[in-house]
Amino acid sequence: MGVVKMDVLAFWDSQPFNLNLPDDRYGNCVGCFLKGRRKLAAVARDTPEYLEWWARQEEETRQRTTKYNGERWNFRNDRPTYRQMLTQVSVQGRLLGDIGLDDETIPCMCSD
Repeated sequence: MGVVKMDVLAFWDSQPFNLNLPDDRYGNCVGCFLKGRRKLAAVARDTPEYLEWWARQEEETRQRTTKYNGERWNFRNDRPTYRQMLTQVSVQGRLLGDIGLDDETIPCMCSD
């Protein structure tokens, strides 16, 4: 449609109010399953209460739904559940910051 992020930001800047969202990881759908793991992990770390609803929805859906082969259904099967992400950041915190959340490897100088 030709609309880019700058167009959206300009639109909201022209409004008579401000939502005062801290940054682009929040938006209008804080825990959207389409967001990258790095953004969701940052939300889980900084405002875990925002992901509680998503964790409960996923857990309730898992209880009611199974895949064809009997496995439980998650919102995304390519990353941890919302509850696991909340647990991970509460236990681990920012052990390695945001490095490695979307990458397969962690940058190092081992071969130098």
